[in-house]
Order: sequence, then C-alpha cells, then structure tokens
Amino acid sequence: HAVKIGVIVENTTKESYFVDNTEFKLYDTDGFELTDALPSDEDGLSADIPAGKKVQGAIYFDVPAQSGTWEVHYESIASMDGEQAIWEVPAK
Repeated sequence: HAVKIGVIVENTTKESYFVDNTEFKLYDTDGFELTDALPSDEDGLSADIPAGKKVQGAIYFDVPAQSGTWEVHYESIASMDGEQAIWEVPAK
C-alpha cells in the first residue's frame, strides 16, 4: 500500500533553493529502499523556495505492512558533499 508523508521545507539560506520529492528516499525496517508512489498534483513536492520562506507538500511511497521505524533520507541533487538529512518515522 502507499503512504503519504507530509513535509514542510524551510529555506534558511540567503538564496533561492529548489527542492523536489525525488530527492527523498524511504528505507524500510530491514534497510531496503522503498519505491516512490505517484503523488497527486495538489500535494506533490517540487518547488523553488525563496530565501527565508517555506513550502509544504507530501512525498509518497509504496510500502509493506511493517511495524518499527522507517528512515526518510534527504539529499539535494545539487549537494557537493553528499551529506544527507535523516528522519525516523513510525512504520504503519
């Protein structure tokens, strides 16, 4: 089944910043990368965020029924250093 993960992205830099749902990955409780599900047009996340502003949207994944914790990883396509942000979310 598919899950929707709501996200708010804040641009804390002094320049415009682009964010897209394809920059997010979800890993299941066993460490496997899960497949993206197609977002609806009104909720999809793909935006150019002006300096100091926020955008709200959602990312979607096809997931197995599991208990435990999934990991959401974010890495900008433009990242030079390969650093990722990681969040834990409850598997449902």
